[in-house]
Formats: sequence, C-alpha cells, structure tokens
Amino acid sequence: MLTGGEPLRQDVLPLIATLNERGYVVQIETAGTLWLDGLVEYFSGKGAYPPNSIICSPKTPKLNPQLIPLISGYKFILRAGDIARDDGLPNKSTQILGQDCRIARPWDSSARQPKSVIYVQACDEQNPEQNAANLQAAVTSALKYGYRLSVQIHKLAGLP
Repeated sequence: MLTGGEPLRQDVLPLIATLNERGYVVQIETAGTLWLDGLVEYFSGKGAYPPNSIICSPKTPKLNPQLIPLISGYKFILRAGDIARDDGLPNKSTQILGQDCRIARPWDSSARQPKSVIYVQACDEQNPEQNAANLQAAVTSALKYGYRLSVQIHKLAGLP
C-alpha cells in the first residue's frame, strides 16, 4: 500500500510498474484531489496489470473527477459527535478540528447508493475515553449503514 501524506504528489507510476512487473498488487490511499496521467493504465482493471486499487479517504467536499471512476473504496475517519445522521459519515472537517464541512461522499445525491465499498475507522485522538467513544460511533455507523469497520492494526499492536 502506498499511503502517508499524499502519494499522488509525486510520480509513483514507475514504482507501480516495477512492483506489478515483480508480481505485486498495489493499493494507493489518496485524499482524491490529485491526478496523474497514466493512472488509468494501472487502475482501470482493463489492462495487463494486476487488480491494483485506489482507496480514497476524502478530506474536502470535491474529488478529482478523473479519479472517481478508478476508486474501489472509500475510507472515512469518524469522531463521536461529528457524524451526519443521514449517512453516518463525517459532518466536520478532518483537517480543521470542529469546522463544519460535508466532505465528498461516494455517491451522487440522487441515487444515495454507494458506488464502492465504504470503510469507517475510529479517529485516534490519543485519549482513551474519546477513542472508545469514537470506536463506538464507528461500530454504530458500520452496523446501521452497512459500512465495513476498519482498524489501524499497528496501533492495536502498540507500534508507532
């Protein structure tokens, strides 16, 4: 998986090509606002490359329209009390604490059906009580709306 910061800020296509040529499947996690010419070749599922995938963790209300057809899943970080009642996803900015912001959703407003898998994950606020509330909120959202609950395994294992 290519993640951390924003992998699409640099040309990762040569790395993806090398990994694919060696038999590895690549997954990118991106905020969904940037585009690299050549992504379609590696992520459309129609070429000679393995089933690479793009997971979008939106941070803004808009995504790059070219990227949307290539996204195979969406990941949302949830904080207790900052979750929209109509869809169980964040209703506050993930970048500016407390600021109202309806970040991008994986469906058009008329269909209200997700175009791909939706993962929800509790926000780690480095506070055991708040983290427990965030986890409960993520569990509730996953159960109510049919999302997949996701965890950061490295944090459960006590790794940085």
